[in-house]
Amino acid sequence: MATVELDEGEVQRVAEFLRERIRIEHSHDKDMDPRDIDRVQTDHRYTYRFARQRMATGGDENDSLKMLVTALQFRCSHGVNDLTFQDINKELLQMGICYPRGQDIEGSDIVYLLIRMHKKEKEKGEQLKRFALYFLEKHDRHFPNRKMSLFMDCSEAGYSNMDMDLVKFIISLFKQYYPLKLGSIYVYEMPWVMNAGWSIIKSWLSPAARNKMRFIQKHSIGEYFANDQLTARYGGSDPWKYQYPPNEGLEGEGLQRILPLLQNEKENEQEIKALVTEMVYRYEHGGAMPPPVEKPVIKDDIEVSPAPAEINEEREEEPSNIKKVQFRQEREQSPVIPSNNRAVNSRGIMKHNISLDNNTPPHQHVGLLLDVSPPTELLFHTQEKVPKCNITLTNLSSNLVSFKIKTTSPSNFRVQPSMGVIDSRGQFVVNIICQAEDLNQIKDDKFLIQSTSLNPDSKTGQTELNYHWRTVATELILENRLKCRISDSVNNLFTQEESKQINTQQIDSHPQNQDIIGIVRSVGNLLMEVEHMHGILKKIYTLVIGLAFINFVLIVILLRA
Repeated sequence: MATVELDEGEVQRVAEFLRERIRIEHSHDKDMDPRDIDRVQTDHRYTYRFARQRMATGGDENDSLKMLVTALQFRCSHGVNDLTFQDINKELLQMGICYPRGQDIEGSDIVYLLIRMHKKEKEKGEQLKRFALYFLEKHDRHFPNRKMSLFMDCSEAGYSNMDMDLVKFIISLFKQYYPLKLGSIYVYEMPWVMNAGWSIIKSWLSPAARNKMRFIQKHSIGEYFANDQLTARYGGSDPWKYQYPPNEGLEGEGLQRILPLLQNEKENEQEIKALVTEMVYRYEHGGAMPPPVEKPVIKDDIEVSPAPAEINEEREEEPSNIKKVQFRQEREQSPVIPSNNRAVNSRGIMKHNISLDNNTPPHQHVGLLLDVSPPTELLFHTQEKVPKCNITLTNLSSNLVSFKIKTTSPSNFRVQPSMGVIDSRGQFVVNIICQAEDLNQIKDDKFLIQSTSLNPDSKTGQTELNYHWRTVATELILENRLKCRISDSVNNLFTQEESKQINTQQIDSHPQNQDIIGIVRSVGNLLMEVEHMHGILKKIYTLVIGLAFINFVLIVILLRA
């Protein structure tokens, strides 16, 4: 189903509708956890995610409600709120079959799944499902503004390692129960015997979600990952090797500090979260401790992202011979607010979030400040004489918000304006005009959007704004990134919004798809038998070679005798 153009006010209304309906109709349901019902009422971002994802695929408020109810029932039946580290099979940790490490170029955290180490056994499959659910839940709680990408390492794997039920379960987590959380799905060095299986997996995804899949090889992995974010196995410079339990470095220190807290995870939840936040900061900043700066007020687990390293600003009067610049140390910054907080380029700031507490002091941040549309990409059409984009910024807070836009190629774009102030609950449209002679010049360009809250009595002249941005603490700046994309058709199949959303339709419930699944599974069973026979033939071949060698030796001995 195609993604529709969304009205931000309507999404907010549906999110409020979800809270109200859950409160009135489901507050005493036995198949829902009371803690989740409370979360629906207090964590506005949580209901916002369900409303936005379902509406983006053509659903209405009732479809969004159905999706939320299903998710709450799933959480209750699987005891998600009560999952602890003690419930995880430590053998999975020792094997290293699944682990987090680094980020991709879009800022999504990467979780590696080593397919070759998994065998399709029901008990192990259930254990791995529980581990995946536990990890995703903790990541969503600790880092609600960070996306997660899956890196499925299929190298040296065969069809016997391909657990369709496990993959389907993991996809359903992102598609139905953790909306707007998925970054990309990387499939690394997939052997041909898995083609049939992946054709089924693709059928479970919408066109937009399939657009997030990346089939990569070792020679192409650099298109999606910085070199220092990859270990030597994948051709990178990161010397890290998986080890459990880790006994050195930050990983070892973090484990030694967190293991005692995990013995009573529920009571130590806040301490664990603080420790995880500290260790992530130290990992991303070369081991340095977080600065002793008073943290902004955070509501509903929404975290504030610090400012990036200095980059050239986009100015209309800059000459056309300016050299292209790059965002420096992007990998070493605190996490970028992912695309569920929509971002813009030039002059805009972030998008997506929730109503703010009116009693909050004006100098404190609560949640996100701006809603930005489009969320992740700027789409420039080759058919337009002067390619351009419009970005709509909506101030979601009760305070003034100042925004600032930067780009890697100031000479390629004209942004009107690139800095400004938006009134409380107000909207602002930013125009971005492409000035590049060849659109291919902008395919690698990116935009960075920064926003910060202003006091009600702040002056908003150009001089005052420049001074404010020079002196504001980096911890109080929200940021997001957009990349540029070129389209040959104005009626492009994938809209900018669609590329961000995951279709929540149950494709595999269609009878025709069920027939296809049955056929492919039969083919899969045949492939497994072929693999088994191939293994037997290899052993027979080795035995024949060995016997031939022995016969040769015996013949030589007999001839010499």
